[in-house]
Order: sequence, then C-alpha cells, then structure tokens
Amino acid sequence: VLEAVKQNWCALEYASDKLKNNRNIVLVAVNQNGRALKYASNELQNDSEILIKAISQNNEMFRDRKHIYYKNRKIVLLVMKTCGNYLQDVSTELKNDYEIVLEAVKQNGNALQYASEDMKNNYNIVLAAIQSNNPVPELIISFVSEELRNNEE
Repeated sequence: VLEAVKQNWCALEYASDKLKNNRNIVLVAVNQNGRALKYASNELQNDSEILIKAISQNNEMFRDRKHIYYKNRKIVLLVMKTCGNYLQDVSTELKNDYEIVLEAVKQNGNALQYASEDMKNNYNIVLAAIQSNNPVPELIISFVSEELRNNEE
C-alpha cells in the first residue's frame, strides 16, 4: 500500500483500516495532497502534526476541522499565511493575537473585518491590510476607528 500511496495519494482510500492508521503511510499521502486526510483514521485525522502537513498542502482542511483547531495558535498561524479570510473561523482570543491578525491581513487585507476591535484599531495592522495583496481600501477603512480614519498617513 505504501508504494501505491507514493504513486497516488488516493490509494489511501482503499487501504485497510489498520493501514489508514499507519502514520508513515498517511504522512506520505497528505504530503502529496491535504485532502488525503479524509481517508486517514480518526486518530490520525486529529493528530496535530498530520493536520499541519495536510493544511500546508490544502488550507481547506482547516475549515473542515475548525471546531477542533480554531484555538490552536500554531495551526491557525499556518492557515493565516495562506488564507487570511479564515480569521473568521478562529477563537475570539486568536482574533486579538497581533501575529495571527498581521499574517491574516498581509495575506488578505479584507480579513481585517474579522479581527478584534483592538486589532482593527492598531495602526500597523491596518497599514498591513491596506498594503496587502487583496486590498479594498474603502472596505478596510470602514472597519477602523475614527482616530485612524483621520490619520493622514
């Protein structure tokens, strides 16, 4: 089965339950495509290391398991680097985490709308949102405090 999975991650779907719980085989599959995670055992689907590998291949895997990982700072930080709009799916605490929010708005400035009020009013965060790859400045400005709206910079 390992050789088949090395050829095509989809082979994991047809592996025995025992092999779907084999860490090495599952890692080979998710390193090819994060969607392979859905064929792994429940135990390995909830393994942080394997989930991080799966997310790095396909960030949609986070959304499928956000109810489990929305408070996990390490996983959320990884996701924000590739899909800032997933900030809407994380815990209130992480929406107020400077590094998390900064990564999210750098990836997509419009993610600012999901940040905490403190982060929406942080000059550096707002500036990063405006300078991001996906800015809609008038939308971004609508989320910030009057004080920042009056800032000439």
